[in-house]
Amino acid sequence: MVMPAVLPRYTVDMLDDLPDDPYLRYELIDGVLFVTPAAGSAHSELTTRLVMNFSTRLPQSVARVAPPGEVRVGQRNSLVPDILVYPARFAIGTAWPDITDWLLAIEIVSRSSAIYDREHKRRAYLALGVREYWVVDHRTRTVEVWHAGDAAAAIHRDTVTYRTPGGEYEVPVDIEVLFRDFPSFEDE
Repeated sequence: MVMPAVLPRYTVDMLDDLPDDPYLRYELIDGVLFVTPAAGSAHSELTTRLVMNFSTRLPQSVARVAPPGEVRVGQRNSLVPDILVYPARFAIGTAWPDITDWLLAIEIVSRSSAIYDREHKRRAYLALGVREYWVVDHRTRTVEVWHAGDAAAAIHRDTVTYRTPGGEYEVPVDIEVLFRDFPSFEDE
């Protein structure tokens, strides 16, 4: 007789009770616990470059840029994007569970997170109401852009531009500049 595997289900309260570990990131998708290694130096460099670019182009009266942020919905979902852009109507210091509108979530791919970022997290972010989702991949030197309902990502290799709702503000990202000084992985 074959028995189906039963995954334990976690809540955000249980997640909050886990011990802090600087080497791990804990997240929940529909109560399933995902544990990934902390970011390396290349990942951190890309995060810094993107945060600086977004922070200098988006007025603080329009949006906040958080590296990392948290998309927490209910008791069964807690995702921690590398960068989260959310409306400025949420005051500085607002608790993550009280932020209920997310403009953009950005994940920077590492070897250990590629499938998780592209599949599980993408579906979860868009289902939870994140308006736009980017997957930044230094190995392919691309930025994948997703919106709810997209059958496939728009893959950018030269420039990608984020536009605030209504299009009042734009944040162009020169992909060549973003990946400047990163090693080439074409021969792997």
